[in-house]
Amino acid sequence: MLAQAKWDHSAKDPKLPEQIGKMTERSESSSYVRVYGPNGVTCYPAGDYLNPHSEGGGQSVGSLIANGLRCEEGDRRIGRDLIKPLITSLNEIMEELGVQTAVSFTVREGAGRLRPYRRRRRKRLE
Repeated sequence: MLAQAKWDHSAKDPKLPEQIGKMTERSESSSYVRVYGPNGVTCYPAGDYLNPHSEGGGQSVGSLIANGLRCEEGDRRIGRDLIKPLITSLNEIMEELGVQTAVSFTVREGAGRLRPYRRRRRKRLE
């Protein structure tokens, strides 16, 4: 998924139409505008966001991510290369998409406990 985040007071940023255009060129069905307001964050489909006649209400970030994990949202063409190491593949896709921030989820079958990636601590010199 691609998202452009805006505070509610800057949601009509004059650069937003161009930013939305770039996102929808890459993935029309999986581009969103996230609007941060005093009551939380609401996600809107990017293609509908600038259309004043759009009836669609937004959804929460949690709903959007949950739907992605259920494979009901998202675009496989803009994901990272799962064959490559995590950090390498994230850096490559971020550079290709021209983004500075990314979130990656890997969902696997099975009962094994998933461990988040953590940078190893350096040994203390005594």
